Amino acid sequence: MDRPNRSQQLAKRREACERCRSQKLKCIRTDDNGNEPCLRCLQAQSECIISLRKTPGRPAGRNNNPSQPNCAYYDQGRRTKSMDIESTIDPAVCDATTSNISHDLFLMSSDFSMGGDSSDNTARFSSSSSPVYSQELMDSIFNDPELVADLNFAWNSPGDQNMFPGQGAFHHLDHNSDPGFKLSILQHKLSKQLISLKSISWDVTAIMKLNSSLCVCQKQTCAEMRNCNPLNSTFEIISEFEHLLNSIRDIMNWKETHGSSGVRQEMKFSYSLTAMSCYVQLICIYDCIFSYVLNQAFSNPSVREFILQSSPNMSLGGFEVPSAPNSCGRLFAELMQLRIEPIELALGLPADYCISKAPKTKRIPDGFELFGGKHGESFLAALKESDSRDTNSTDPGVIDALKEKISKIQSMG
Repeated sequence: MDRPNRSQQLAKRREACERCRSQKLKCIRTDDNGNEPCLRCLQAQSECIISLRKTPGRPAGRNNNPSQPNCAYYDQGRRTKSMDIESTIDPAVCDATTSNISHDLFLMSSDFSMGGDSSDNTARFSSSSSPVYSQELMDSIFNDPELVADLNFAWNSPGDQNMFPGQGAFHHLDHNSDPGFKLSILQHKLSKQLISLKSISWDVTAIMKLNSSLCVCQKQTCAEMRNCNPLNSTFEIISEFEHLLNSIRDIMNWKETHGSSGVRQEMKFSYSLTAMSCYVQLICIYDCIFSYVLNQAFSNPSVREFILQSSPNMSLGGFEVPSAPNSCGRLFAELMQLRIEPIELALGLPADYCISKAPKTKRIPDGFELFGGKHGESFLAALKESDSRDTNSTDPGVIDALKEKISKIQSMG
């Protein structure tokens, strides 16, 4: 009783076309008599060739002559008929068939690359079973705890969770709430800002113009200059940096207050390193801005005259009050120092590493300092090494050079 069944199976195997046999794929046909091309050839719009002399097993070598008379080829009329069949196939059936073929190809590539036994793979894919993978197979995969543990999906949208109905929601990776992830984004923004400042030119007289109040027309002018105002974009990043440092401080203080285990020590190191990198990039941005202003002031007489004599008219008791020279330059330097002061206080930097002149009494009262403690000493030492540049050079470091440029603008005149 087994011999007829085996003969029938061998006969069905012999009906595989040359294209499917050479790729070791299952030849999928909609009919049993083999008069129509298989779905793979139909989808690829290629000629479906059936060799009548081939036996089950591995595909033939390259020495076989394809022009032998015992090979049956589909003529041009049959290929034309296959194109007509393709145009009349129901789209729903075609979509389902394409999906099944995709699953078949995916599972085949995984088994051949990981199985290591070609004979088992050949027997598996030479089976006469249908290549349709039902929902039961997908359920068995995702119900296996060992397999699910290795599938760390982060769904891009809520609609993606409905891809496998009936399955529980996977773990969401909330990157937006992680301080390290936010610090990395801020570091990227600072890098873009630094590159932008080095590649554009901006009007010093328009940016540094002093006004006693903002009228409607001046607000409109500021809105138009938003894209080309380096101070505006820099101050926005500084505000984001300050808010992020305050958030990290609140998280750490909350965990310590509620008796939680707190942030792990290695994560504190990571936060401190990224925060130090952000601060160094911010110093470089400040250096780029002050260097540009000094270059314009010493190379363009009109800009220098503007900085020295552009103070607005002021009166006291109805009498005009003479303005001090270089009011614009001194106020500009004080504004830049005032903006960076909260960052330096939140980081807990010593006075030697600060651009602002914040007194020690303004330090964070609750004792939180990202660069505080023993581990902060190593970070500050690394910052000192990066600031010293070359030990044999007499040039100042980045922080000292920026302080000198601020002093030059304040003492102009």
